[in-house]
Amino acid sequence: MLTKQFYRTICNTPKIILKTYLLCFYLIMGLILGIIVAPYVVPQNSPISNESLPDLATISAQSAISIEPKIIITSFQWQYEPALSPHVITPIKYDGTTLVGYKKPTISNSDVDVLARLVYAEARGVGSKTEQACVIWTVLNRVDKGWGSIYSVVTAPNQFAYSSSTPVLKQFQDLARDVLNRWYREKAGETNVGRVLPKNYLYFIGYDGHNWFRASWPNGANWDYSLPSPY
Repeated sequence: MLTKQFYRTICNTPKIILKTYLLCFYLIMGLILGIIVAPYVVPQNSPISNESLPDLATISAQSAISIEPKIIITSFQWQYEPALSPHVITPIKYDGTTLVGYKKPTISNSDVDVLARLVYAEARGVGSKTEQACVIWTVLNRVDKGWGSIYSVVTAPNQFAYSSSTPVLKQFQDLARDVLNRWYREKAGETNVGRVLPKNYLYFIGYDGHNWFRASWPNGANWDYSLPSPY
């Protein structure tokens, strides 16, 4: 009965009133939809604000590094790219439209200690911090050549004067962390990181109070320390 009465009411209602009802209905629905969607719409030309960025507020604009996939935000078009390598580090770059950020990586304490012991054993009597850093770069060059991990390269038989009982000094730990940091930045694509030994130098020999680094063994030419040193 109610259905028939409702049908008769609709049929007897002037069309102008029905159109008014429908217009009000669409306006109300549009208003509700606008309220729901508006917070998620960002104007294309709006400046980047803290609210529009991922959780990068605590990342320094000068020293952001990561071993995670990087997040790229360009004109609010988000995309994710895989990390360049298992160990990735790069500076944050932000020019007003593009921000590339990396989370800070964790440099292995065991790698730091292994390298600190190596520097103590091979170069503690060398007066040059640059020459001491070259010892570490020799190891990292071998790692880049696929000779193994930092630990396996340092502890390989008949290669370096390494012993697990060698003292670990803070000054050599600090140097190891510094060189590792530069190495990771380089692996991420940064140039001019402060490398003090070319990538093809894989050997060294010590005499006359210095270490002499060579690209081939045993008769290669000694490295002349011609790269600018950050030390």
